[in-house]
Amino acid sequence: MSEQRWEHRPERRIHLQVLDRTAEFIATLREQVKAERQAHAETRRLLALQERVEELEAQLSETNRRKR
Repeated sequence: MSEQRWEHRPERRIHLQVLDRTAEFIATLREQVKAERQAHAETRRLLALQERVEELEAQLSETNRRKR
């Protein structure tokens, strides 16, 4: 069977459509993973800032207590 005739067979078209949908799904999943990683990185930065604020507040509190 020639390659051209194979290209027009219905099962070939269906197979190519499934591959296209699978590739689109994989691309979507990759985008979601990237977004999750960015969100987690932002969360880690915010938690680090929160810890630093708590440290500074504790230092300020200790300084104010000593002044009294």
